[in-house]
Amino acid sequence: MKTILILVSLLIIVSSTKAENIVFPADANIADVKRDYGAKGDGVTDDTAAIQQALTERRKFIYFPAGTYLITDTLRWGQRQTRQSFQGQSEAGAVIRLKDGAAGFANPSAPKAMIWTGGAPAQRFHNGLRNLTIDNGKNNPGAIGLQFMANNQGGIHNLTIRSGDGSGPIGLDLGYSNEQGPCLIRNVTVQGFDIGISTKYGVNSITLEHITLKGQRKFGFQNDGQVVSMRDFKSTNAVPAFYNKRGSSLLTLLDAELTGTGEAAKLPAVDNEAGLFARNISSTGYLKALENSGGLGNNPEGSKLVEFSSHSPMSLFPSPPKSMNLPVKETPDVPWDEVKDWANVASYPVGKTERPVMQNGKAQLNADGTAKTFMSEDWTAAFQAAIDSGKTTVYFPTGAYPCFGEIHVRGKVRRIIGMSSSFGEHTGDAKIIIDEGESPIVRIERFDWNYSRVTITHTAKRTLVVSSILGGRYIAKPGHGDFFIEDMCARFDISGGNTWARQLNTEGGSTPVPTDPRGTYVPGYDLLLIENGSLWILGLKTEGDATLVTARKGSKVEVVGGLIYANKAYRPEKQWFINDESSISFTLGENVIRKAPFDPVWERRDGEVRILKKGESPGRGGGSMLTLYTGYKGNTTAPVSKPERVSANAVSGSAAEVSWMSTATNADGFVVDTSTDGFTWKSAVIVPADETQARVLKLKSGADYRFRVRAFNSKAEGVSTTVHVTMP
Repeated sequence: MKTILILVSLLIIVSSTKAENIVFPADANIADVKRDYGAKGDGVTDDTAAIQQALTERRKFIYFPAGTYLITDTLRWGQRQTRQSFQGQSEAGAVIRLKDGAAGFANPSAPKAMIWTGGAPAQRFHNGLRNLTIDNGKNNPGAIGLQFMANNQGGIHNLTIRSGDGSGPIGLDLGYSNEQGPCLIRNVTVQGFDIGISTKYGVNSITLEHITLKGQRKFGFQNDGQVVSMRDFKSTNAVPAFYNKRGSSLLTLLDAELTGTGEAAKLPAVDNEAGLFARNISSTGYLKALENSGGLGNNPEGSKLVEFSSHSPMSLFPSPPKSMNLPVKETPDVPWDEVKDWANVASYPVGKTERPVMQNGKAQLNADGTAKTFMSEDWTAAFQAAIDSGKTTVYFPTGAYPCFGEIHVRGKVRRIIGMSSSFGEHTGDAKIIIDEGESPIVRIERFDWNYSRVTITHTAKRTLVVSSILGGRYIAKPGHGDFFIEDMCARFDISGGNTWARQLNTEGGSTPVPTDPRGTYVPGYDLLLIENGSLWILGLKTEGDATLVTARKGSKVEVVGGLIYANKAYRPEKQWFINDESSISFTLGENVIRKAPFDPVWERRDGEVRILKKGESPGRGGGSMLTLYTGYKGNTTAPVSKPERVSANAVSGSAAEVSWMSTATNADGFVVDTSTDGFTWKSAVIVPADETQARVLKLKSGADYRFRVRAFNSKAEGVSTTVHVTMP
């Protein structure tokens, strides 16, 4: 049944992609570069000035009908470099092309971008590009395709970046400025250039999915310090597909197909010097799948990786030394409707509501102590009327639409879309409730609710997708249907069901600082709370002092990649995760700027509480880094037989090979421990249950070491006898 559901989701996505024709109603209040700014899109006329005028006027939603738009200079986001988007009619049909031999793009040592969306500081909210092709033409060896920056929420969807003659320093440059991300890069193809995608600096994380790289000349993807979380990566290259450079780099890589050509036969597909968690990696045409010098320096051979962690997996209680590997569903889409099936909220009468005057979150008072009020627009009734109109798409033309009431999503509607629309700054108290309806999927997307009070409650059995929204609070009630979260900055409370998230930034929720002592669960202080449900996250980011994820009442949570930006110091005792009688596994890194790092994990199992404290795991950015933490029970509780015939041999002055035999049929894995005195033991390597040898690295030349092997499951362990080796 699971396979059938996944295939159905894939068919929905494929069918919508084949029919790609993204058009909007004439009254959507978007900037059409042809209609409103005189761009020709004929591949001959220079359209630089026309497109730049739309950006300079800070039009939020800039639309490119099908055509080839020739440019001769960099297109630069407008003043403040925030809340602007490019939208094409189709990825293949809307092309921005650099003129061949354009002035200023000839020097690779002084590269220049075709499109630039802003730089540090991290205030580049809600930026985006969709359904376009960017072509750097020919004879432009200094041309970078796109320098993109977004913060908190923003991203790139359905984009091709190509080099007309293979030249150019970088196709997609995500590393030209510090304070990049978090953002989502999805369904992107890069053809040519020296480097296909480049990331850099230690904050704020990049999430990527469905990425294809072809024909690069140095590296397919180069990461120099950033937290990168990527799934479904395809590369065809004669150079390494991915170079994860030493320092603060942390790469989480899932489901990669890496094809080497020519000189790739002498090279690894992935060259890792830092933190890495990888799963389901397949390479052909390369010397090997992975060359690893990061962490333990464990360097696997072969063309495939089932699962790999550069550093030893960590656990507070006996747990399998591998990720939970929860089932993953693709984010479903709904058909892009013809404009005749769209309902415009602004076409319905707007109401009025008396509201208090607020300043810095506080109600303002008159001299006599009564509340100051004003009459505000209230679009609640108009919103409901558009939903009940019988149309399948409801849209908000670019603008602000304060709503103060309850709205029920029902009937025929399947897509609710805002052209970067808001519900007003510091106004509104909208409560959007997902009821049952005719469409099996409801998709809500592209709103800027950063300063609006909006709550969406998922109560129906049908599927809900929320995508590309800045702000709001989201509640999934018991019995809800599948829940998909994509490129969101918000707070979530989830009860039961199955949830999948891509690029989730939970800093959008704020709660008071608790006074409870360390080690005590604090209800209500959760940026993401899940109870009795299943949650898979690709790319998780937050900042502040609040608990990142709280899993309770038997929940299952897997986080594959992300960043904790510890930029506050109001709460010195704090944890990334609270795992309360539930199951978790994760890969995460931290960056600390006020000397107040988190404890990574507070965990309660069978009534006992343990805490993984700051400083007890590998470090990153002044805090912690865990390439794999596991906190869940294995599938068995029977006693475990101890490993037999343990042997150890020095293979160099700093490495030893340890092997053993095991008759245990119920082990979740094996731990190799080391000691220099026979009393104090340290876990050196953890391997899965189907392995019977391990290499221990970073030993001291000339030192005496004792080794033992422990077989373990969730309730017990079997400990081998000790063997002794003197390192040469």
